[in-house]
Amino acid sequence: MKPVPDIEFTGTITRFNLEQGSDGTAALVVYTDNDDGTIGRAWLRFAPESARALKNAARDRLSD
Repeated sequence: MKPVPDIEFTGTITRFNLEQGSDGTAALVVYTDNDDGTIGRAWLRFAPESARALKNAARDRLSD
């Protein structure tokens, strides 16, 4: 397993989207409104097994 990097979002997260690739990977794209008036964008890429786990957790949470 690769090391997990420290990730920090600055500003206020205003929009996000989970996009899935045809190969089973997924990317969480996050947009922020920063204090200096700029808009930031960052993404986290997930391997296929992690993408499946995220989708299953979201489905289970919605069914509660």
